[in-house]
Amino acid sequence: MNWNQLLLQERFKSSSVIKDKTDGRNIFDNDYSRMSLSPHVRRLQNKAQVFPLEKTDFSRNRLTHSLEVSSFAKSLGLGIEQQLIKENKLDSKLKGFIPSILQTSGLIHDIGNPPFGHFGEETIQRFFSKYFKSNKEKYSTFTKEEKLDFLKFDGNVQGFRILRKLGLSDNEFGYNLTLPTLASVIKYPASSFEGNKDDKNQISKKKFGYFQSEKEDYKIINEKLGLNGKRHPLVFILEVADDVAYSVCDIEDGFRKKIISKDFLIDELEKLLKNTENKKFIEELKEINKNVRKDHPARDEVIIQKFRIKVQSFMLIEGTKAFIKYHDDILNGSFDKDLLLSSEAAELRKAFKKLSYINFQHRSVLKRELIGERVISFLMEQLINAVTNEEKLSNPKSKEAKLNALISPSYKFVNEVLKTYPNEEYNKIQLVTDYVSGMTDTFALNLFRELMGHKME
Repeated sequence: MNWNQLLLQERFKSSSVIKDKTDGRNIFDNDYSRMSLSPHVRRLQNKAQVFPLEKTDFSRNRLTHSLEVSSFAKSLGLGIEQQLIKENKLDSKLKGFIPSILQTSGLIHDIGNPPFGHFGEETIQRFFSKYFKSNKEKYSTFTKEEKLDFLKFDGNVQGFRILRKLGLSDNEFGYNLTLPTLASVIKYPASSFEGNKDDKNQISKKKFGYFQSEKEDYKIINEKLGLNGKRHPLVFILEVADDVAYSVCDIEDGFRKKIISKDFLIDELEKLLKNTENKKFIEELKEINKNVRKDHPARDEVIIQKFRIKVQSFMLIEGTKAFIKYHDDILNGSFDKDLLLSSEAAELRKAFKKLSYINFQHRSVLKRELIGERVISFLMEQLINAVTNEEKLSNPKSKEAKLNALISPSYKFVNEVLKTYPNEEYNKIQLVTDYVSGMTDTFALNLFRELMGHKME
């Protein structure tokens, strides 16, 4: 791989807009403008980060998380780009491209997540596991990849589909982002059959990156950018930004909700870090605890915030160093590991990942996830039974026709009018998956209540 090709200034469809001489943006800055104004990004404000259906304004949601990742990713990009130019590994004419791409990919990296967070993904997977078993004959002609697209449903893959096909448009190009921006969010460059492998030394195959409906799109990106089936190098940087954002910020949210206390954090870090290279952060936290004035009305919150900033700064610096260190191996495709876990911040990252499980096991999260499971399962069952029943759909007065009418017309345009994928039955169940996974937590819950007769507008 080489940066000149990796940063190719090209889209699937050439833009019809003539750039005004006063417009100082590069082509990748334009991607950020497109997405920051998009409905799919706006919906992230009502999708859970950790705490579904959260009533307070303080806890992070998918949008605030994405804004933080975007900021971190851009910062990482600026530092890495500067160093690469200095070492003559990047042409100075390409300056500004890497941070611009990363700013956008940070904003959109979670755009495909369904309602109720990662539990929503698992619920959709479980639904299709039961559905295909109950309808073996009907889907007997599906390829293994077509079935696994749904059995292994993943928000990252759905995100790529949204970016390519589901943006509000009158053609098949969706948001029509640049090829490098699209490549930067494909964490796992493999089909649903080739991916989903449990191999720590091959992280790019941990899950999968594209549905069969976007297989040809991925092929074009792969060939034009010269990826050779490997991750785009910027994926490693985006992953660091995401890990730094959620692993530490989730702890801050847990503290604010009184799930994690300051003293508990100190005790746990002593257990997790005492025999590691990152043990200095135990003393860092104790030092902050000692120095923050005792009469501050929000003393513990200030302590946690100061500690968060210190930890995140260290992780970002070490992530930058690690990318520069492994740069050549990343470009030749031989490096296929978690970058942050290959850095000097590895033990700190592991510690915070373990601590984050405390939030996910809290009663408030578990109860709302169970609600989410019922909501998503019900909506998937009702809508798929409707769209796959051709006989009843033809009767506009039938329940099936009425349910079908609820589905987003813009999604129907992609699946039923453009017909970008030849398997009709695949398109039908993907239409429902597009619709349900695109819902916000509140929208899904309210629609469930309405269809159950619990709430009428």
